[in-house]
Amino acid sequence: MTKFTPELAVSICDFLCEHSVMKDAARANGISNSTMWEWISKSRKDPPELPPFEWMNMVAQFWQHIGNAKRIAANHLLDVMTERARTGSFRKIIYQGREQFKIRTDIPPDITDPDVLEMLYGQRDRYERDDNGHLVHLTEYVEPPVNLQLAVAAANFQAYQPHSSQSIEVVQRGDSGVRIVGGPPKAEPVAIEHHAEPVEAVVESPVEIEAAPEPVEAAHDFETGAEMAVEVPDRVKSSVFYKAAPVGSSKQPEGAVPIFRAEAMASDPPEIVGADAEAAAPADAPARAPTPDIYLHVSVRAAKLKLHNGERASGAVEAQIMRALTLDLTPEARIKRLQELTGSYRDAEEKSEHLGAGNRPSNAPVRVV
Repeated sequence: MTKFTPELAVSICDFLCEHSVMKDAARANGISNSTMWEWISKSRKDPPELPPFEWMNMVAQFWQHIGNAKRIAANHLLDVMTERARTGSFRKIIYQGREQFKIRTDIPPDITDPDVLEMLYGQRDRYERDDNGHLVHLTEYVEPPVNLQLAVAAANFQAYQPHSSQSIEVVQRGDSGVRIVGGPPKAEPVAIEHHAEPVEAVVESPVEIEAAPEPVEAAHDFETGAEMAVEVPDRVKSSVFYKAAPVGSSKQPEGAVPIFRAEAMASDPPEIVGADAEAAAPADAPARAPTPDIYLHVSVRAAKLKLHNGERASGAVEAQIMRALTLDLTPEARIKRLQELTGSYRDAEEKSEHLGAGNRPSNAPVRVV
């Protein structure tokens, strides 16, 4: 047999107007939380299994009265927030985990005897009490929060609402796009009508190009310094942009042009000074070792492996090497930067070779600290 009665339902609705928690309302009225939701489900059926009752001058089903009670609690909370945003609030003072209470200011602090206090002031302590005889908590004033004031203003005035917002809508399954809501509307393209009219073809008369004399370009042999005659191809001569070098131009050198040749040094590689460097270099000159590939260096290879695996550098120099590998540099600049960084590794290895117990003379005394 159900416990539902109109009087019990009215008591539940009155409780929800102040607390708005279903579980607390059920416990305060002597029923379980599951019974509360069972009554709501039965009242929503068609036809309802629970009889309607009157609450707040309105006859309705149980689930409708529950919804109205929760709306009343929400409006009450909004009123409290609005009042706090306008005037601030007070909070209890708790010191070292203990509540603090007000002390009467009309009692001199030197009177501490309970009998004297009861005789003169009607109480055995110096604490202030309300009309029911309860102690009055000591409170402090709290300024209204700025965020709460802005939220209340935005809820009541459109001017304080954000002017732009964003919403994400699904365009297709698996795809998403962002549509910006607000702001000026996007201008639509204006269609311009185009009337096709016949256009007479204009035939340009061919431009007569004055034939230039057969040019012969002069070049210089960089090995001997002598001039050579170079024939210009016919396809180059037929171009309208081709201009032959004028005869007797001041920019055209006359005679053999001397070629400057630097004196070969012993340290110059053969590919720079030419084939005569082997004969000019002394016989006892040491052979020049080829420049090693910087990308085969141990530190560079280790940095490339860490970049591939997504790992972090283990030192400052290694971090600089990884940075040089990822920067947008020319190949020459990158190689130069890597040579500078790997040189610091070489310097550290050379310094470490001169340290340690292995370089100490065998007859040197050992100092124990």
